Amino acid sequence: MLSVNSRSCILSRVVSTPTQLVSLTHRGDSLWAGVSYPSSDTHSLLMGSADYVFQWAIVLPLELVVAGFTVAYWNADINVGVWITVFLITIIIINIFGVLGFAEEEFWSSILKLAAVVIFMIVGLILGQSHD
Repeated sequence: MLSVNSRSCILSRVVSTPTQLVSLTHRGDSLWAGVSYPSSDTHSLLMGSADYVFQWAIVLPLELVVAGFTVAYWNADINVGVWITVFLITIIIINIFGVLGFAEEEFWSSILKLAAVVIFMIVGLILGQSHD
């Protein structure tokens, strides 16, 4: 296994290399426009498509499993597979509704996060004053 430092070094090189190519070519179209400079537009399209496919094929199952284990930590009575299925169905439903569904989900998630932060701040103020 690679150490955390090695992985972060590799990730920084993967992210910075296309950026350097865009700076070299002075093409302002997109990040992948600079990648097509040394080869072709087809190569650039394949790199972008492969990135998209790998994201859905590798990262999504990983995130589903991690979310399932996280929820199962607090509720051990229900199998992890049930939580993975619930999260996968939620993602599928959001994707069925397209941009409108995603925007609506982002709006309500932001409201929930904002409310949680405000509640934590209020609880922190109340608990902080009681110890003085």
